[in-house]
Amino acid sequence: MDNGQALEYPKIYYLGYKAYTPLNSAGEKQWLGVKESPNGLVEVYIPQNSTLQNFEPPKIHLYFGWSKATELGVTITLITIIVLAGCVVPIKVW
Repeated sequence: MDNGQALEYPKIYYLGYKAYTPLNSAGEKQWLGVKESPNGLVEVYIPQNSTLQNFEPPKIHLYFGWSKATELGVTITLITIIVLAGCVVPIKVW
């Protein structure tokens, strides 16, 4: 393992956090490892060969993306809305 470093963010960790640092002005990204810290917060691992030294101040983009649990929750919600709409608004067939 290289001699990278880990940064802890004051956000409660949930599965689905993602982090990256820009590689250049063309929009290319270097994805960074995200995991739960021992304190239950978001921890971002920055490898030693990261491009963070190219920016002043360093830029790390941390956001909450879609996880499998989020996709499942949205799917269940949409199915529930469709079923309830079918019960409330019956379709008349002549």
